[in-house]
Amino acid sequence: MSKININKVFLNFQWSFNCFNTDCSICRNSIINVENELSVIGDCNHVYHENCIKQWLKTKNVCPLCNKIWKYKKKS
Repeated sequence: MSKININKVFLNFQWSFNCFNTDCSICRNSIINVENELSVIGDCNHVYHENCIKQWLKTKNVCPLCNKIWKYKKKS
C-alpha cells in the first residue's frame, strides 16, 4: 500500500442565503463565486461583501439598499 500526500484541495460549492440580492450594491460585483471575498447578510436579508459593508458602515449605519438600521443577521 502506497501513501499519498495531498498538498492542496480546491473546493467548489453552491451556497444560498434567503437573500434579496446577488450583487453587492456597494461595489456592483457579484456576491456569488468570488474568490477570497467573504459575504455577510443583514437582518433585512441584503447581502454585501464583508469589506464593502465595513467601509460603508464607517460613514453610515444603514443598509445601502433599504435604509434600515444595519444589523448583521444572527445565525439560527
